[in-house]
Amino acid sequence: MSSTINDRAMLLLAHLCSLGDIPGQAGRSFWERFGANTGIAAQRWRSVLARRQKATLEMLEVLTAKHPEYAFWLMTGITDTANGHVAPPNAVTFPERTQMDDYWGRLYFKRSLKLLARLYAESGIDIDDDAARLEASTRVRELARYTGGPMVDTAYRLASSEEYAEALELWNNRERDRPQHLGRLTGANSAIPERERSSESGGDPLLGGDGRGWHQSPWDMFFKPAPKKKSGKK
Repeated sequence: MSSTINDRAMLLLAHLCSLGDIPGQAGRSFWERFGANTGIAAQRWRSVLARRQKATLEMLEVLTAKHPEYAFWLMTGITDTANGHVAPPNAVTFPERTQMDDYWGRLYFKRSLKLLARLYAESGIDIDDDAARLEASTRVRELARYTGGPMVDTAYRLASSEEYAEALELWNNRERDRPQHLGRLTGANSAIPERERSSESGGDPLLGGDGRGWHQSPWDMFFKPAPKKKSGKK
């Protein structure tokens, strides 16, 4: 057993609160803006962060929809950084270490969510009707194969839309940059000079680090045992 989903929701809320900025809603407290932006009362979000209540399914759906790059970590507690599934920077992660996200992957996730919502809307599905929504989401097995249900016609039509083409472009951009992204994460093609490792990874106590990451780059995807320091004795 590791951290709970509620623990991780609290970490994510604390991170978002530390950023404190929601475009277009300046002049109000963070929690008021966040409540207005999510459609869930500010007091409920604050109660989760104060552990006075657990995050509800509705809250988790909102968090994953607005921040899909954190969705995998929020639900499982682990990250898949190479594929854009990261944790917020205030969370300890293991066995992966870094919280460096994938820019194109994050945009692709968000565009895909918009397309999914459009699929249901343009298929005429009543999303407030539990039975209708589940029926529309279900593939039915007929003989040896599954059929996609009534939304497939809409899916093929949306495949010709400009928004769908933009999603494919984002995916292609991610795949184009994948070798560079993986090279940074594994150290095979690091874009960060060796001399900058301790200052950027939290390894320098003078800059607020605790010293334990002196030998690692912030891009390092995995923990690396620290090499033994030479004593200077012959």
